[in-house]
Amino acid sequence: MRTILYIHGMGGGADSRIPSILNQWFQAQRPDVQVIVRTYDFNPDRATAQIDAWYTELHPDLLIGESMGANHALALYARLASPDAHLSSSDAHLSSSDAPNSSARKQNAPVFSQTTPNLPIREQNTPVFSQ
Repeated sequence: MRTILYIHGMGGGADSRIPSILNQWFQAQRPDVQVIVRTYDFNPDRATAQIDAWYTELHPDLLIGESMGANHALALYARLASPDAHLSSSDAHLSSSDAPNSSARKQNAPVFSQTTPNLPIREQNTPVFSQ
């Protein structure tokens, strides 16, 4: 089963419009894909720790963020880009084998974010960040 971790905007949740549409579409068209939406805390530090823990637990194939959730998704991607990045407030660090380029883990899941309506949506095989 493939997994999408959807990080909603501030005040959103699993019953919000966009995750509901995604769930309906994937259930009908791609039942092998699971869209997971969890509600994070309003406190930014707690939200960061929660989202990091979910990412570590789920190892999603795709990470989608909307509005404030896009900010969280991009910040998570930035933390994962460094092998020495903290994933949470604990003392555990990512090892170099856990870095986004590792073939052993799905930590290189593409990140799709939409913070404004004018941003284009990236194609699945296009890099999220270009150099």
